[in-house]
Amino acid sequence: NINNVNVAITLENTNSVYACDSVNATFGTSATDSVISFNWDFGDGFTSTAPQPQHTFTKEGDFTVHLNYITKNGCTGTTQFGPVHVSKRHPTDFSVLPGTTICGNSPVTFTLIGGEGGDYNQWDFGDGSGDFGEFNNSVNHQ
Repeated sequence: NINNVNVAITLENTNSVYACDSVNATFGTSATDSVISFNWDFGDGFTSTAPQPQHTFTKEGDFTVHLNYITKNGCTGTTQFGPVHVSKRHPTDFSVLPGTTICGNSPVTFTLIGGEGGDYNQWDFGDGSGDFGEFNNSVNHQ
């Protein structure tokens, strides 16, 4: 008798696992058989046996979440999720080209200056728009 069980890790409370300073996430499972035993390893030195553990990643780095499980029919296995990426917040400032005049909907290019920059940067212009991405040290806004 062969039981083909599929178990996947789901993210319950957030749609992003990339952040500065910390990532707060609640994990769950999607399975073709009921999971009755959970052994989570978050990859940062912390573990849990809860069915839907909440965990805050505070260390800088990339972390792969592992789950060792047992189903109600006795199947055992391991599945993983990741990476969860936490970067440190880098103090930075920005500039625009000297002599730039901002009128109405004139596009403006903002460029990071000072600090170390980051591998992921998030721009928030205060009007509901912004930009987030890998190595985006310069961004246009209109």
